[in-house]
Amino acid sequence: MRYRLKLDEPLADGVRRIGIGQIERAVGMLASEDRDTGIHEARKCFKRMRALLDMIRPVLKPKVYKRENRRFRDLGRALSGARDVHVMRQTLDKLAEQRDLGAAGEVPSALRVWLDAKRARIVPIDGDAAMRQAQRVLAEAREAFADLPVKGDSFAPLAAGVRTVYAGGRKIMNQAYRRGDDEIFHEWRKHVQRHWRQLQLVRNAWPEAITPRIALASDLSDLIGEDHDLSVLIEFVRQNRAILGARDAVDALIEAAQARQADLRNAAFVRGRRLYALPPRALEEALMAYWETAPEVVKAQADIEPLAQGGKVVNIAR
Repeated sequence: MRYRLKLDEPLADGVRRIGIGQIERAVGMLASEDRDTGIHEARKCFKRMRALLDMIRPVLKPKVYKRENRRFRDLGRALSGARDVHVMRQTLDKLAEQRDLGAAGEVPSALRVWLDAKRARIVPIDGDAAMRQAQRVLAEAREAFADLPVKGDSFAPLAAGVRTVYAGGRKIMNQAYRRGDDEIFHEWRKHVQRHWRQLQLVRNAWPEAITPRIALASDLSDLIGEDHDLSVLIEFVRQNRAILGARDAVDALIEAAQARQADLRNAAFVRGRRLYALPPRALEEALMAYWETAPEVVKAQADIEPLAQGGKVVNIAR
């Protein structure tokens, strides 16, 4: 199931179709033989579900929104343990490619050994039980989403849902660069990801206008995501520095990670300013206009294309 609303489909039907499709995809991913990839892909499904829920929040009863949002939030958290250690290992390897870690001595090697051992302990103990529980919760979620009570068939509340997430991200970006706090940057990434995914949902309103915005938000999310991965690695190294090696070597690793963070945040600032250039209300009004005119535009294009092949000039304003 494509993660995209259709112009010729009642909105309530589209919401249920997309939701059930993501739930079924997550079930399939959790059954994958490649556990790391399966968990990673399933957690992306949960994030898509939460972005969808945020967009349709205005047409859901508050208790329904809270229940479903909590369900997918908890699913993601339950599967985060082994994945987090795996990401930390990847982050360290990537940093070694980007920065000269010579001053860190044997600390990177010691850290790799420690992370590999930690991951080996997590997977057999916590992984299997968490996967079985996730499958049970997803079965309940599918049943709930099949009967999800979505009120009305107007696009206006959904555009308002997009505006709310966008406005929150715009505000948090300013806070992040004013305070420089790792956790605020992480919160900003969540808003960017939700905005990016909500744009995917409404892309059919005007693909030529929305697709570049999706690409910009996705690129920005990747930058802030790498920044967060580095902040997690830095904190882990600080907490375990006594077992990793000499003080100067540990400090050198931390400084290399912080230097990479500075580069990422500079690049993210440029993209963030572009993404959040529009006032929230202006974005909402633009999406409304795109969606409302889309059926007429699609019909006009269908009329033009067969005739254009014959070299005729067509008046579409008939």
